[in-house]
Amino acid sequence: MGTPKKIYFLFITLISFVFALEISGCDRGGPLDKTPPAAPQGLKATAGDGAVELVWTANEEIDLALYRVYIAADSEEGQKEQQDETGDTTITITGLANGKTYFCWITALDTNGNESVLSEVAFVYLPTQEDFYDAAGAAFNTSVVTSTASTAFSTSQSKAATLDKQADEYEMFIDFGGGEELYDNNSCPVVTLEGNLNNLTLVISYENDCMINGVSISGRITGLWSFELGEGLTIDLDIDNYRINDVTTDGTVVLQGTATQDQAEVVINGAISTNDNTLEVSDLTAVVEFSKTGDPTQDSYGLNGTGTFTSAEDKQYSAALHDVTSDFQCFFPAAGTMDVDSSDPEFTASIDFGDGTCDTTVTVTIGNISQEIDLAVWLEQAQ
Repeated sequence: MGTPKKIYFLFITLISFVFALEISGCDRGGPLDKTPPAAPQGLKATAGDGAVELVWTANEEIDLALYRVYIAADSEEGQKEQQDETGDTTITITGLANGKTYFCWITALDTNGNESVLSEVAFVYLPTQEDFYDAAGAAFNTSVVTSTASTAFSTSQSKAATLDKQADEYEMFIDFGGGEELYDNNSCPVVTLEGNLNNLTLVISYENDCMINGVSISGRITGLWSFELGEGLTIDLDIDNYRINDVTTDGTVVLQGTATQDQAEVVINGAISTNDNTLEVSDLTAVVEFSKTGDPTQDSYGLNGTGTFTSAEDKQYSAALHDVTSDFQCFFPAAGTMDVDSSDPEFTASIDFGDGTCDTTVTVTIGNISQEIDLAVWLEQAQ
């Protein structure tokens, strides 16, 4: 039998062990909580300037303590670094580098220190100034397409309607000889038709370095102008030696339109290049509301459709126009939006053409970053 001192020592040791179990969470012999929370759900990442904003859905565990953030740069398989902890369901991580893609995860921790598995990954690209510059290039080339299309179609449609009636009623062979003037806005531009009904050429001439909507335009646009009774009007334009603020723009724009008395639907195909930035559109649809006064400058265009944009650095983007409003009194669209999507790196630039005011400014938004860009200034910097 042990001595009283040994018995006393064993008694004290037993009491200490029971006390330790109590404070460690094993109340009255219950098991220690080793069950982690569920992985957080609904994680979304949004780009900022050198920052990532994360939001997610709150966990429902009653013993939830906080969330932990992990980030890896450039690759989902890269080194995951713990960034921060928070008790909220949103956090902004700063001090990051623009021009990189960041992969983000969230874990949940309970009051016993148990940590969940990683959430589903959310990734986001932080844009550079060059990305905004490329989006502005897409907006500018879109302006060339919409301005050219509206000028050509609106000045031509009234003549097509007249020819339709004359040829149908009188079966006339109509000869324009040296050219018939369709429109003259103090030579900014002059629009004429040359040839005969079976072989017509449309000429749009900017003769005096015209100032339109804040940019200087010079040169000529010519194209085949064909018309079939009851089938509508087709204009195949060749844009060559056409200069905007002394920058050469070239390409093709093909318009195919059918009209009623009040409106027309025009399908636009083509490709426009400015400073090695190229926009191609395929089956872009424009709904034209004709002016009740018969003045083509008062016609309004609502454009929807898709295309592709290639920057001077050979980056590829897809483009989508949403209710872009245009007329040829405004070189740049006055309203509507355009999305420019990059696949590598992956991001979307949203371009807002404005509230209907005829000006040169667009707003480009990528993630949470918005910049107002003056397209006339962009053109000068692009030279």
